[in-house]
Amino acid sequence: MIYEGRFVSVIRGRDDEWKTRVLTKFLPVMEKHGGKPIGAYQTVIGNTQDYYIVIGFDSVAHREKVYESMGNDPEWQELEAKWNKQATVANLLISIMKPVTLPDIN
Repeated sequence: MIYEGRFVSVIRGRDDEWKTRVLTKFLPVMEKHGGKPIGAYQTVIGNTQDYYIVIGFDSVAHREKVYESMGNDPEWQELEAKWNKQATVANLLISIMKPVTLPDIN
């Protein structure tokens, strides 16, 4: 299992719109194509315009298939075209991560 972390800084005043897009559109479409939404988090101390989305995939190849499938989905194409005209994101950083084993702490 690998994880995609999406660190997003939302344009001030556009939080509600961005959260609605992610929670009701992006993540369900991602899940429909095989991505596994793990969680969505908002910064509480610091810049409260910052969010972190985590999506699980079986492998890098699986992630590529999910995004390819999404790219061919008319529903996703329509959403993406609309969102590209209505910017809500000031900055986006995507990282692909794998779990690490931490030593037992006793």
